[in-house]
Parts: sequence; C-alpha cells; structure tokens
Amino acid sequence: MPPFTYAQLENPSSQIRLFELIPTSGRRLKGTVIHVDLDAAHGTYDALSYCWGEQNRRVSILVNGHSFYISRNLHAALKNILRQHEFRYGGAGEVPHLVMWIDALCINQDDTEEKNAQVPMMRDIYANGRRTHVWLGPHNIWTALAFREIRMRAAWERERERSRDSQESGIGWWRWRQIHQNRRSSSSHGQAVERQQQHSPTSQNDYYYDEVAEEQDPTDGFLTRLIAKAPVPIWLATSSVLSRPWFSRSWVVQEMATSKCITMVCGKYHMDWGNMEMAFKSTSTSPNNSNAAGTSIEILIAIRQSFHNADRNRLETLLWSTNTFQTTDPRDRIFSLFGLVSPDRHQESDTASESSHRTQDIIPDTGIRIDYAASIRDVYIETTIQCLRTSGHVGILAVCLGTRKTKLGDDFPSWVLNPDPSRSDPTGNMSFAWALPTPPSSQRPGTGAGWTASGLSSRCEPQLDKNDTLLGVEGIIVDTVTRIGLEREGFPGAGGLREIYEHAKTGAQNIKCYMQWRALTGVPTSLAARETSLYRGTTKTTHQAFLEIMCPRLPTNSPDEAALAEKHWELSRQFDTFVTSTFQFLQNKKSTSKNSKLSKIHAARIVAKSIKVMGEARFGNREDVAQAADFEATDSFSSSRRFLGTEKGYIGLGGTHASVGDQIVLFAGSPAPFLIRKVEPKSDAAGGSVDPISPGAGRVRYKLICDAYFVDMMAGELWDQDKCESIWLE
Repeated sequence: MPPFTYAQLENPSSQIRLFELIPTSGRRLKGTVIHVDLDAAHGTYDALSYCWGEQNRRVSILVNGHSFYISRNLHAALKNILRQHEFRYGGAGEVPHLVMWIDALCINQDDTEEKNAQVPMMRDIYANGRRTHVWLGPHNIWTALAFREIRMRAAWERERERSRDSQESGIGWWRWRQIHQNRRSSSSHGQAVERQQQHSPTSQNDYYYDEVAEEQDPTDGFLTRLIAKAPVPIWLATSSVLSRPWFSRSWVVQEMATSKCITMVCGKYHMDWGNMEMAFKSTSTSPNNSNAAGTSIEILIAIRQSFHNADRNRLETLLWSTNTFQTTDPRDRIFSLFGLVSPDRHQESDTASESSHRTQDIIPDTGIRIDYAASIRDVYIETTIQCLRTSGHVGILAVCLGTRKTKLGDDFPSWVLNPDPSRSDPTGNMSFAWALPTPPSSQRPGTGAGWTASGLSSRCEPQLDKNDTLLGVEGIIVDTVTRIGLEREGFPGAGGLREIYEHAKTGAQNIKCYMQWRALTGVPTSLAARETSLYRGTTKTTHQAFLEIMCPRLPTNSPDEAALAEKHWELSRQFDTFVTSTFQFLQNKKSTSKNSKLSKIHAARIVAKSIKVMGEARFGNREDVAQAADFEATDSFSSSRRFLGTEKGYIGLGGTHASVGDQIVLFAGSPAPFLIRKVEPKSDAAGGSVDPISPGAGRVRYKLICDAYFVDMMAGELWDQDKCESIWLE
C-alpha cells in the first residue's frame, strides 16, 4: 500500500488540516485528512494534547486510504478517545465521525516552511476547538484511586469556598475525606450506569458523565479500596499521575492556557480539568510543593488563569516559570510560548486583530522570529539577549546554562537560557532572582514586592560581543565563597515501592544536610549561648540568620501576605526545634566536603527515629510533627540548593554547581546576587596568552554559575551604582 503524502495547504497562515477519525470494528485505525479555513472551522473539532513518545516504535494507520505511521502513544490515545466517543453516541444510532486536530497528523513535520507558518496559529487552533483531550498514557493500578482522590480534593476545596470558616470549624481534609468516602461508596454500579444513560450527549462541561462508573468498576474496586486505607499509597497514587511526562512538556503550556474545555484521559479513566485545577489551586493543596510534578501543575493552572483573565504575558516570565519543561526540539521551549506572548490583549477585541496576530511569525515585543531553519544556539542567544533588553531585568539569567554540560554541544555560553533542562533542576518558584510573593506569569519582573539587592532603580543594559559571544552586564563584585555545604535534595516523583525507598533515603540525607548547615552557620547547641552568638557583629543572632536561609523572608505587598509569611516563619522555628530535639546525635557533625554522603548507620538511625516519631504522632503524643510536616511541604527556596559561607562572613544559599572560590556579584537590574567563576586565559605551547583579536580581547572573563541568596545582602545593603563596572560573561 503506498504511503500517505500531504497535499499543500493553499494558505498555510489561515488554513489547517483536520483528521476525521472513522469508527471501525477492525483493529486498524482509519480516517480522512481534510483542509479547512481555521475561522470557518470554529467549534467543529476536538484537539489533542499528548506526548509524542518514542518515534522508533510506530504503528500504521490508514489516512485517505494510504498507510501512515504514528507513535504507539498517539495510537493508544486515539484508540481510547474513539472508544469513549462511540460509547457516548452508541445509543443514538449511527456514530458520527470524530473530527480532531493532531499536530503529528495535521502538520507536515518534514516541511519547515509549513511549520513556520502553522506554529503561530497554535493558540487559535486550540482556542477554536470544541474540546481538548489530554492523553496522559495508559492507566495503572494507581489511576482509579488517584482520579478519585483528586475529585474528592476538588469537592473539598469547593465546599471550603462556599463556607470560608470551614477550617476554623475543625473539618479538615482527612476528616472530610473519611466522611464523604463512605457516602460515595454506598451508590451502586447499576445506579451509576443508569445516570450515564440518562445524561445528555450534548453537554460539554460534563462530557464524561462525572466518571462515576469508572470509579466503581468491579475489576478495580477491591484493589482501590484496599490501597486507600493508608495515607502513603494515596499520596503515591496522586504522584503517579502528576509525575507523568505530559505535565513537564513545553507545548502543553500553550495548549492548556488557550483551550476552552479540557478532559484528562488516562487509559479508560477520564476527568474534567476543572477538578484538577480546583484540587491544586494553591500550594497548600499540592502533595509537596518542592516536588517537580506538583509545581508543574501549579504553573499550568496559574498560566491558564492568567490567559483567560486577559493578563499580559511576557516571554521572559513564561520562560522562567516553565524552565524545567521538556521538548523534543529545544527551539520549541521558546516557540511553544508564542501564542501566550502578546502586546496588551485588552486592545485586541476585534476579529481582524486576532487574525493579524497569527499571520505574524515574530514573537511580540521581542523581535524573535519563529524559524526552524535557525540553529538552536542562535535562537537561544537571541532570546536571552532580547529578554534582557526588553525587561531591563536579569531574572532570565537565573535559569541559565551555567557550567552544566549539554548534549547539544560545547559552544553554548554559560549565560544563555538553558537549552537542555532537567526535571530535577530548581523550578522557577525557587529562583531568588525572580522571587515575588505571588508571581503571576503576567507580572513584569521587578514591579512587585521582592528583594532589591541592586537597589530599586537600577536597570540591566546588556552588551554583546558577537565575536566571542561575550555578554557584558554592569555590576559589583562584593565577596568570595569560602565555605560550601551539602545539597538539600528535592524529593523524587512517586509511583511504587522503589520511590518509597528513595523518599526515605532523600529525607534522611536532608536531615543530615540541615544539621550540617546549622553547624556551618555556627549556631550554638545550648540555648543560652544561642542568644549571645551574633551574626557578623549585628544585632541578629546566628540562629536567626540560619533560620533566614532556611526560610528566606520575602518583602510582602499586603497584610494578608505578611500574615502568611509570618506563619511560615513561625513554622521554620518549630521545624528547627523538632529536628534538633529529635536528631540530637547529628548535632555539630559538620563535614567540610560538599559531597559528603550520609553513612548507612546514620541513615538507619534517622529512619528508625522517624518511624518512632510518626507512631507517637499517630496516637497524639507529638503535636510538633504536624508543624514540621507543614514546613517541609511548603519549603521550596532551599530545595536543590547548597549552603554558602563567604570571606566576609555572610551566609546564604546557592545552586548545586557552586564551588569554593566563586565570586559574588550584584548585577544592575537584579533582585538577588549571582555567583560567577573567573576563567583563566588560554595559553599556547610557548606559554603565551592566546585571545583572539576582538572587542573582548584583554577583558577578564567569567562563567555565570547561578543566582544566590545571602542574609543582609538582599535589600541593597551593598549596592553602589558608582562602583559598577562591566562584568563580561562567556
């Protein structure tokens, strides 16, 4: 059978292809590709959001009677969505074709010019669709429980909104869950099916009939009820969904933000996006704020709300907040955000302006052109420079490549936006150089309450030496790192017994890390000495300074934010008391090695002590455990960081790549300090210095390492505009 070949679109800037999926009793999927005008097709098709998966494992389908190969993941998605479509219309006679827009089928991926024209239309393609189906992958033993827990959490949040004093009344999440779980399990499977059959197939908000039948599937019910008895499996179940690759894919940011109605699909289980959004509407409702999966869902929710509120979205802010999201083509980390970056959309009310937006292939306000023929390196250099110039803020450098190795080559500058991020990298909400109390994706950096290490009025004016790809930024070198501590690791995603073990190991290592940081700060073990040991000769004690790096005190905008900050500060003190009283055997065991790992003996003692304490807490004998857990769950700034001590006695936090000898610099236009590392000039065989003849010749050069936090350095205490000089980064 001859392969399918694409027919050219007459106008790739206004036309799209749609795929009509034809119901069939055979095992092979088949359908027809049609060409339509995007505006005319409004509301006539569904869109698909998914991960491409492994492209070397492909399945053949029939497209216009010809063979076409798609990934196994896409094939599974279409099979499941088509099955649900047939179930929905099965009782109404002939099943209509399912019309969908799918990027792998509807865009000729081998035609660069077509991709350049179609990518700017992505915002409108998803916005004009009837519904977006999110394919998370096949279900597993955790899925039924996870979806049920998310729906129940969403119901609890809705009830809290209706009754603002529910927390004061003493009805917490676990008690509420216990009461309502018993109510839900009392309805029979037959009643659920009857409600499904009576449901109108034209309803869009409840497209999957509240998913009641799937919850009570007899093949899953016993296992779900069995593993729901303990809190740990419940958390594992939820994390097994949130840790799926879809939640860290760059393209889903725009797809989720612009879609009208969204349905999450995981194998045979389905759930409306509204439940997901309600369940994770705030950091306090996520399983673990330091967990990358939990953070990803919060980012998606925040950007979607910002877009639908018609807020202005800036490219540098979107790149910062999605800095751990993944793509197959690194250029898509930038291009995938095209539809969310725009001039003030409050002025774009008519159809003509919307149409003109998608005919352009330049990201608004930046001059960056969507061009898949451009090299990855050039795209990332141009994007970083444009973000610095248009914002006057160096926050984008907080998510730079630094000294990391990338599989894309060795010719990327250290200051460029990281083209090869990992899900284990610190997420945007852990960035000191961009921190705001509540950082919406639309806010211009530097306009809200936040740190002001380089003063209130300084602005970044970048210089670019194209010959050597050097970035020049005005700044002051203020100190040098002389001490460094262990890394406080972020917790891994969950999904099985191995993940339980990894969590226990990470938790034990972090307890040792905490005690080491405390000792490196110089906090005395006795309470009396603690009151007299002062930080750098100030009125602040070393104990207060240590608590400040564990819980950085961010300036606030309102009394409500101030109250929340004070509550978290109090939790940090309670956490310190809990750790030092529970794990006294680790006091003052400081190692100067930043790579010192936890011994098996200490790990075993920490785990054994933790199990004992949790047992005591279960019977109400340790009230401090709950406060410690609350702090651990919401502490994000110190995760994936190292303790730093300086030549002048400052203490703080830096990235995992920080090293002794790194210098601390305050850049103009930055709320926080950065670490830089001096680069020794290259030498020839005769020992002479070799630098190319260029504008960068003779300049001292540095590698950019990371942003940082230092106690008593975040409010402009060391900033002096008159002492600024050009710092050249390579």
